[in-house]
Amino acid sequence: TPRGEAGPRVILKRYRRGGVLGGLLGEYMLGASRPLDEIRLSEAMRARGLPLPEILAFKLERVLPGVFRGEIALREIPDGRTLYHVLAGLHGPALDGKAHADLLREVARALRRLHDGGCFHADLHARNIFVAGRSGDRTVHWIDLEKSTAGASLPLSDRIRNFVRLNRSVEKLSRLRAVVSCRDRLRFLREYFAPERPERSVVREIVRACRRNVAVHRAWWKLTGEGRSARVEQIVPPEPRRIVVKGVNWLGDAVMSLPAIDALRARFPHAHIAVLTLANLADVYAGRPSVNEIIPYHKGRGWRGVSAWLDRVAALRERRFDLGIVLPNSFHSALTLWAAGVPRRVGTVKELRGW
Repeated sequence: TPRGEAGPRVILKRYRRGGVLGGLLGEYMLGASRPLDEIRLSEAMRARGLPLPEILAFKLERVLPGVFRGEIALREIPDGRTLYHVLAGLHGPALDGKAHADLLREVARALRRLHDGGCFHADLHARNIFVAGRSGDRTVHWIDLEKSTAGASLPLSDRIRNFVRLNRSVEKLSRLRAVVSCRDRLRFLREYFAPERPERSVVREIVRACRRNVAVHRAWWKLTGEGRSARVEQIVPPEPRRIVVKGVNWLGDAVMSLPAIDALRARFPHAHIAVLTLANLADVYAGRPSVNEIIPYHKGRGWRGVSAWLDRVAALRERRFDLGIVLPNSFHSALTLWAAGVPRRVGTVKELRGW
């Protein structure tokens, strides 16, 4: 849009890797085909009449030979929430029994249309299904068609794979709150296969595949703690009482960080805010009304540096901070607050800090 004019609101999707590789690659991807393939498939599915948000723009940046970073902007879905948030009752009104059943029927019918259109959604889960409107007038939108495929028709084996993937994402949420019962899931399948009635052998095959998949992933969630990810969204964290800010390492950057600390004070007026900073920058924060405590330190070199770092970690651990703000982008800065046992840490995903 022209400078100074407001443009359309968008859903911004960054191309990232999840899981273990996500902690290593983060926002980088190997090759430039992922956004281009998704754009081609999305436009092909929109031409077939499937509800997908309009792609407004995308950006692709070459970082190193063969290594890229990119993002895509989709037109915002008005009053839209993901199926995950709707089922969990987050960011909007909770559903009663009838509205809950109606929603599942609408999603089942929309999934049938997606499959009849020949599209296999390779990453189908409750966070990639957007629901807009109210009961009786809802629209279901599909997003994130990365690595998906399109053809003339979709075989039953691929449809079962989508059922398994969607069931797994709902199961992770149901471990914390029984949002979709077994009876609801069977109703979902019956609505999907309506008007023809599926053979019992087909339903049994789908149920067995879902159970096997969930059994494997329950062990994985327990090992990695991934099953607690939904709990973070459902439990409103308490207001932090003790906040530590890891300051930046240069004088100009330190001066420019002062408004951020003032904004932190405005957001948490009763919290104790401490700044962990190099000793030669301590005077920048001295006398600042937003800062309650300054924790200066010296870097040191060699074993002295390691010893000084361990002492710094111990000093932070004794103060029992419950929120840490990491202003620098370095891995070392995030590692310091993690080693000090600060339970909630906020910063940018850079320098392999995604994990």
